[in-house]
Amino acid sequence: MTQEELADKIKIAPRSLSEIENGKCSPNAIIVYRIAKVLEIPLNEFYSFHEKEKVL
Repeated sequence: MTQEELADKIKIAPRSLSEIENGKCSPNAIIVYRIAKVLEIPLNEFYSFHEKEKVL
């Protein structure tokens, strides 16, 4: 799938997707959800949680 195709499926501009991929901006939760759904990846694969981390 091309970047343009993915961007179209998740309803954002290709440039926005490029900025996310290059770490220039962070996607909001809705965009992460859409990406996971389109790519058929469990949503928890996008996040890393460690039991021993302190929560402030």
